[in-house]
Amino acid sequence: MLRLARDEDTDVPIPGSGRVYWTALVALATGTLLVLGFFAGSLTAMVDFATIVSFITAPILGWLNLRAVTSQEVPPEHRPGRGMLTLSWVGLLLLGGTAVVYAVSLLG
Repeated sequence: MLRLARDEDTDVPIPGSGRVYWTALVALATGTLLVLGFFAGSLTAMVDFATIVSFITAPILGWLNLRAVTSQEVPPEHRPGRGMLTLSWVGLLLLGGTAVVYAVSLLG
């Protein structure tokens, strides 16, 4: 059965976080409209762009995620164990290797 921690106040406001949120949201919407406008005439070019961005950013986002779940802000009992950390690093190496192979295939 799922137990929710309703006793703890986890919604502590961060000063200035509303401004950062709205700035990021506007930047994301603007970037999306620019990309869609730029690639409006060529669906193939847009798919190529999305593929390149995905392959290049996947290892970076994976590393940021691993850094987040192993940080001091996460209680030790909720951090991944040794096996999961090993699997995470293997996955990051595979993601990085795939990104390198993909980048080389684009150049060659």
